[in-house]
Amino acid sequence: MHPLRTLLFAPGNHPRKVEKVFAAGADAVILDLEDAVAIAEKPATRPLVTAALRHVMGNVGSVSVSIVTAIDAAVHSASRSYMLSDSSSGC
Repeated sequence: MHPLRTLLFAPGNHPRKVEKVFAAGADAVILDLEDAVAIAEKPATRPLVTAALRHVMGNVGSVSVSIVTAIDAAVHSASRSYMLSDSSSGC
């Protein structure tokens, strides 16, 4: 694995940005589910991000997923539960 020199962050709640971000040539892409996404939009954003990751996995075969937020935050628990419950489908 080569060193990660460029990291590209994109808000996970903007479908057009999520669609384009992987083609930008960055070494790593971070789809933000937290700071860039309003609390009211988080539930609708999780499936969008999961679908994007599934698409990328189909093209590159390997994707790392990390959820970073305050461990005591309610949104952390919801995001983590969603991603884990969806892990059986390949994400």
